[in-house]
Amino acid sequence: MVSVLIIAPPDPVEASGKLDAIRHRLSAHGHTVQVLSTESGGSFLGSLPAFDLLIFFAVSTADWVLGLLADYRRSGGETPVLVVCHEEVGLSKSAVLDAGGDAIIFNPYSKDDIAVRVQSLMERKYRTSDKIFVVEDTIIVDPQTHQIWCNGESVALGGKEYKVIEFLSLHPGQSFSCRQLFVRLWEPEQGSEDSVRTLVMKLRRKLARLGSTDVIKNSYGVGYWIDHVKIRSRQEVLSDPSINFGGDRNN
Repeated sequence: MVSVLIIAPPDPVEASGKLDAIRHRLSAHGHTVQVLSTESGGSFLGSLPAFDLLIFFAVSTADWVLGLLADYRRSGGETPVLVVCHEEVGLSKSAVLDAGGDAIIFNPYSKDDIAVRVQSLMERKYRTSDKIFVVEDTIIVDPQTHQIWCNGESVALGGKEYKVIEFLSLHPGQSFSCRQLFVRLWEPEQGSEDSVRTLVMKLRRKLARLGSTDVIKNSYGVGYWIDHVKIRSRQEVLSDPSINFGGDRNN
């Protein structure tokens, strides 16, 4: 689950319909969403609570987006920022990136485009951070080194096997069908939905041999998912003796 703050334009009424659609779609994906209007100016930037992602929503003008975004970065804000705008606003990708944004998406967009982009930004965030996933209190997933440990034992995984467990760890409690996993993690010419079923079956067997059974859950007609994931800093994992981590605690 991702906590999202949508920063609305100075006149939020103008964009209310699209704001509601974005909020409802992200909520349907299990994310928590709040909306904040900029009509009171940019003084809120220095006191923003902790969110996983900020979405700047531009409808009729781009100036306020670039100005607030640059101010936010200058004030030390590090949260990933997605800018959503109408093409006629005249906002370019290069301008957004120069101001400190991480991605931009233009209207028209499908109802799932923003949810997919949110997932992609979160995946990028964790791969470049010091965060480690503790899955069901028995499995450690390290996005930086692409390694996992199960009950303290290193698990030798193929590239696709690692991608599956990392992807499911990024989205705890959310189920993905074979089709969805295939589209997200496979190249079209490299397999089929049957390839996903076979790979997940082998992955579950590897984990079961090390004492972690039923970590990757599945239900016919629903898909695969992982229930419980804690996101911890590398230092927290290394310094916590209760976590059965097989890596070098001196690093």
